[in-house]
Amino acid sequence: MTIRARVGFIDGFRFLRKNLILSWRIREFVKRIGEADGVFLVHMGVPEHKKELAPSWMLRIIRWLAPSSLIYVGEYPRGESGIRIITVSPVDLLDAFSQREFRGIIHNAIRIQKGIGAQKVILGGHLPHYTRQHYGQRIPDVLEMDNFRGPVFALTAAAQLKFEELSLQQERDWVCIVGVGFVGRALASRLLAKGFKVFGLDTGLREEAIRITENFVLTSDPELLSAYNIRLVIITTRLGSDIRETIPFLPQGVSLINEAYPGIFVFSDVMKQLAQKGILSEQLSLVNEGIRPSRALWGYEEDEIPPCMVRFLVDLVEPRESSIELKEGIHDRLERVATGSRLGLKPNLTRYQD
Repeated sequence: MTIRARVGFIDGFRFLRKNLILSWRIREFVKRIGEADGVFLVHMGVPEHKKELAPSWMLRIIRWLAPSSLIYVGEYPRGESGIRIITVSPVDLLDAFSQREFRGIIHNAIRIQKGIGAQKVILGGHLPHYTRQHYGQRIPDVLEMDNFRGPVFALTAAAQLKFEELSLQQERDWVCIVGVGFVGRALASRLLAKGFKVFGLDTGLREEAIRITENFVLTSDPELLSAYNIRLVIITTRLGSDIRETIPFLPQGVSLINEAYPGIFVFSDVMKQLAQKGILSEQLSLVNEGIRPSRALWGYEEDEIPPCMVRFLVDLVEPRESSIELKEGIHDRLERVATGSRLGLKPNLTRYQD
C-alpha cells in the first residue's frame, strides 16, 4: 500500500474543472449526479493526499477564494447491494478551516444530501470530532455521528480472524488496544464480551483510571506490556503516528492491525521502527463485491470499504429502532445485519509495504 502518484497541472485542472463543487454549482452538481442513498463526507489526512487530486498551489487558491467548497471524489455505485453513496471532500486538511468555514462545508454537504434525496451525510475519519468542536450541542440531525461502532464491529471480526489464523488461544493470549478513546473503549468492552483478554494502553489516561483484573488491564504505562503475553496489537489512536513512543515496548514480531487515520504507512519513521522489531502491520477495511468505490479513498484500495460507513449501511438495510437495539444490543444488531445476506461485510487486512 503506497501513496498514489502526484497529479500534474493539466490533469489536476481537468479533475477540478469536472469535480469541484462551488456553493453556486451545487444545483448543477445535484442535477448531474442524480439520486443516491447517502453522502459520504471524507477528508484528506496528510498534505500528500492533496497532491493526488491536483497541485497544492491550485488547491490553495481554491481554499482562499472558496474555503467551503467540496470536491467530488467518487461514489459507491449501485451494484448487487442496490446501494449508492456519493463521496465528497473539503479542499484542504481539517485543521485549516475556521469554525465559519467548517460550518459552511457541512452546510454544503447537507445541501447535496437534500438535493439527491439521500438519507444522511455520513461523516468519515475525524469529522465527528471536528463537528462536535464547531457545533457543540446544535449538531444537524442529518449528520451520521455514530460512526465509531463500525470500526468496533470490524476490529472485533479482525481480531477473531487473526486469532484463528495464528492459532492463538483466548484464555492465554492477550490483545493490546493502543488508544482507549471512543473506539478503543467500545472495542475493549466488545472483545471482553467475546472472551478475549484485553490490555488497554493510553498514555493520556489519568492515574485513577488505571485498572487491572484477570482479563482486563487499563493503564497509561507501556512498561507493563512485558508482563503479559501480548500477541495482537490494535491501533485506535487518532493518528497512526501516535504509536511512536509505544513501539519500543511492543513484543518482537507481534501482529498489528491499524484503524487509525491517516494510517501508519504514511509515516516512514514509524514504519522503520516497526520493521526493526519485525512487526507486521496491516490496515483494516471491509469488503463486499456488491459495494465497491469508483475511486479508492485515501489509505484504502479499490475494493475496500472504510469501517466508519457500517452504521449507515446497517441502518439503510434495516431501519434503526431504539426498542430493537435496547433489546438486542447495538453491537449485536450491527454484527447481525452487517454480516447478513444483504450486506455480507467481511474484514479485510492489507499488509503494509515499507
